[in-house]
Amino acid sequence: MTLLPRTAVVIRNPRSRSAPSEDVVWREMLDNLVSDGWGVDIQTTQYAGHATELAAKFARQGVEVIVACGGDGTINEVINGMMHTESSLAVLPAGTANVWAREAGIPLDIGGAAKLIPHARRVRIDLGRIRSGERLDRRFLLMCGVGLDAEAVRVLHYNSRAKRIFGMATYVGVGAWVGTRFQPMEARIEVDDVHLEGPLLQLIAGNTRLYGGVTRLTAGARADDGLLDLCTFSGEGIGHRLMMALRAARGGLDARAGGGIDYVRGARIKVETEWPLPVQIDGEYLCETPITLEVDSNALNVLIAPEPNVLLTRG
Repeated sequence: MTLLPRTAVVIRNPRSRSAPSEDVVWREMLDNLVSDGWGVDIQTTQYAGHATELAAKFARQGVEVIVACGGDGTINEVINGMMHTESSLAVLPAGTANVWAREAGIPLDIGGAAKLIPHARRVRIDLGRIRSGERLDRRFLLMCGVGLDAEAVRVLHYNSRAKRIFGMATYVGVGAWVGTRFQPMEARIEVDDVHLEGPLLQLIAGNTRLYGGVTRLTAGARADDGLLDLCTFSGEGIGHRLMMALRAARGGLDARAGGGIDYVRGARIKVETEWPLPVQIDGEYLCETPITLEVDSNALNVLIAPEPNVLLTRG
């Protein structure tokens, strides 16, 4: 019989869009964990990268559950600190899209998410790995985007106040503005032994399925199969872009590729472009091409809802 975790640390990002106060977080921890014998600590981040440092510190100390309180960007920082340890990731959703919470069946309210922790199912999943140049080596939980969406994320990276105030509407507005101006770039993409060449407007490499909290672009992805699902869009001409946008909104592109959309799976993806294109991971701007993506298998313990989950090969 698997024993329930008895220690937890909450890593709270006060700059997340819906960040609860420390008092609110502590009240939920008291009601749902401390009252049941858990030892709980709450840490509030002070600067970019602090969540990674805190997660690494507490994972090394053997804390059983590390709770990311923030959005998907906060979760990304946390997983980069706790990967390849026995600590398990839990989430108190407080971001804009909260994609991982939706994928994992975690309630989107803080109280419901806190109540789930003692009853959650622990599973081990893969992470995506991105490398660029000699120094950049990061992991992602959800997906990596190259091109149009990464340019929109880069614009918002320098105007985070608008994102906090207007939420998803900001992404839609900036995405539409960028979409009318962004031009495809000649690209060479290697996916294991498959080679793709041609104009690239957008690339999504998914470890999970849900994109932006609204559509399942990489609908065949599973988080424990040792593969990334790659979807690319050529996007030549406004009319063609609008048609592909409609198809993307419907999702399920693993079964409906063609017409400027390619969908393949692989364990290693190399992306080179004629000129550098922006790159984002888990909704946060990171770097520019060229990049290499790989699967970091069985890298992270996560706590998810107890019901079967399509992200897992065994449900």
